[in-house]
Amino acid sequence: FNNNKGFSFELGLLRTLIPESYDALSIKAVLGEWMRTVGDLPMIIRRAVEMGLFSSAQLVRFFSMDVRPGLARSVTRNLPPTWSREFVGRLMADPAFAQKLVLESAFAGVASMMYEYKLRGEKFTKELDLAMINSLGMAAATSATVWLLAPTRSYGSVHKFPWQQMLDGLPNHVFDASGPLRQYSAGARAASFFAKVAELSAVGALAGSVTSLAGSAAVSLRRQADPSFEPSTSVPDLQRSSGGLAAFFA
Repeated sequence: FNNNKGFSFELGLLRTLIPESYDALSIKAVLGEWMRTVGDLPMIIRRAVEMGLFSSAQLVRFFSMDVRPGLARSVTRNLPPTWSREFVGRLMADPAFAQKLVLESAFAGVASMMYEYKLRGEKFTKELDLAMINSLGMAAATSATVWLLAPTRSYGSVHKFPWQQMLDGLPNHVFDASGPLRQYSAGARAASFFAKVAELSAVGALAGSVTSLAGSAAVSLRRQADPSFEPSTSVPDLQRSSGGLAAFFA
């Protein structure tokens, strides 16, 4: 609901919506509040601030993450530079990105395990390895989906081919907000829709291929110990598994 002072709160979460501000005075005020200078910022963020691409709200989010010990800071400091930039860019666009990534993956894994339990019945504990392979594959594919569709505010990516630059200029989803140097037209949003369909299809195909190969390998190992072993549900072949998950995630 909205009150008379222009703030918007979500029931139970009490989140205040603050407009993005890119002016130099607001940036200077944030730096002063955190007792930092532009020179103290990482190179990628420093360049974005100097070019006016980083808002005061995004700078506050970065300082809140960077100055306090935590999982997000550990991850960003230990990842390769490209991955670290992409992760920080997603956190700047959505401070709850890390929590969403973990929760979505956990929900997908748990839901998959529940389905495996219902499917295998009394043989569930004996076929736990096969159930884990399918559930981990589904959780990994869900994580990749959340990563690909999350809005990002990362800048400074270097691309070798023109098509990579073109794809980098598209929003991560059709409802992504525009910003400095990222003004998304209706055509760009439509192109993003089809690009993400292709990317998510590739994620599903890869997950289906890996789970099919891993499941077949697990069944082969079980049959070496017990030639009469037959799983309660057959492992889908490579083509069926990859094609099915590709269509599902698209």
